[in-house]
Parts: sequence; C-alpha cells; structure tokens
Amino acid sequence: MPWPQRRGTAPCSPVPLTARSMHSTRAAPGGALLAANPIYSLAVAADGHGTVPAGMVGGLYRGTATGGWRWIHVAQTGDSAVSSIAWFSAASQSAVASVFGLSPPILATADDGRTWHAAATGLPSVLPTQALLALPTGRSRGSRLILTTMGGGVWDRAATGPWRDISAGLPSRHAMPLVALPSTAITVLYAGTMGDGVYVKQGDTVWRPLGHGLTGTDNTILAVAVASGPAASRPTLLAGTAHGVFRYLPAR
Repeated sequence: MPWPQRRGTAPCSPVPLTARSMHSTRAAPGGALLAANPIYSLAVAADGHGTVPAGMVGGLYRGTATGGWRWIHVAQTGDSAVSSIAWFSAASQSAVASVFGLSPPILATADDGRTWHAAATGLPSVLPTQALLALPTGRSRGSRLILTTMGGGVWDRAATGPWRDISAGLPSRHAMPLVALPSTAITVLYAGTMGDGVYVKQGDTVWRPLGHGLTGTDNTILAVAVASGPAASRPTLLAGTAHGVFRYLPAR
C-alpha cells in the first residue's frame, strides 16, 4: 500500500507562466462584464474545437475565439456557483456542469454549450457538488461521468440512464478532487477528502483509504493528479494540500 511522502525537502517552486487575458471588453448579455466575476470552472474540449464554457456564481458563459474572444451568458444559476464542467467525450458537442447547492445539481448541453438543460435523474434535488470527471470512451468501459460532493455522495452515470450512488467505503460519503488512472482495463479512481487522506476505488469494489498519511484537518486534499512517466515505470499519484505537494510511493 502506498504511503504519502513530501516531495523533496524544499518548498515547491512555482512554475513561471505568462498569462494573456481572454475576457471580452464588451458587456455580455445581461449587462455583466465577464472580467468582473470570479471564474470557478473552465473546460476545454479534448479535440480543441474552440468552445470554452466558464462557470461562476450566477451561471454559465460560453466562450468562442472566432474573431477574438466573445462570451455569452447561456445559463442562470441564481446565487449558486458552477463548481465544475466536463466535456462528455472527445470530438463531442456534449458537456455537463455541476452547480453547488441549487436544483438541479447537474446541467447538460448537447449543442456545444449554446443551451443547457437539467441532467440530474437519480440525484438528490440539491447537492454540495465539487468535481466532475469524464472517463474516456471505450468498448470495455463505455462513456461515464463521475461526480463528487462534500458529504452528498459520489455518483456515477453512463452515457444514458440515471445517476447511481458509488459512495460505499468513503467517510461520510464525502470526496472533493478526483482523478482516474489512465489507460487501465479496470477503472481506478483516486479521490481527495477533507481530513481523511486519499481514497481509491478499483472497478466495482468499495472505496478504501490509500496509505496512512495526510490525515487530520490540517491535511485537506485540495487537488490530486497522476503523473505518467516512461512506459516501464509506474504512474505517480500526487496530492496537493495547504502544506505543499505530496507523492504516494509504493510500500517497501
């Protein structure tokens, strides 16, 4: 069983990036400037076809880069934030978005983000949503979406059909950041929690804790990622906390 260890003895250095504004200087429909609102979620399609949904408190915007970036308000969410967005698959015009504390908790589009509708069959009417993960399409695994929440369960949905609860094994049915191990015959999911470390789910088995570190309220898992190296090496699971970046290593 892997154990979490601090990655190196020195603090992680930030990677220098050059940012270029993508906001419009024109008022979006409704009179609000996109640049004046915090953005909580973004999603870029895997095939890079150019549409970028952006989520904030109050709704969803659809961004396109034709002739310069332009943002259109396409869905209302009142005082609730759009916590995450995911394109359903590559080369698709379908995407989903989760809304924190509002009914319905999931919105979906099938026309490249122009219109959005409820897609929450099987879910509670309101959820403290956190992360959405779209799993790759394949004959053996199919098209799947995974939703995490803060105490409202982890949910799974196929390309068609209702959402189903897959929270068994998680403390208080709680999970926040989520990542899948790439290119595996059996779906392997890793989820970060608030004080209970990282949990793993392999196929249809229940969630189980991964190692014995990164627990306690000081070690809330804020982000998880899988770093893939050369084909002969094993992927590395990384966890981000308020105290730095940790990696999980095979037990010796």
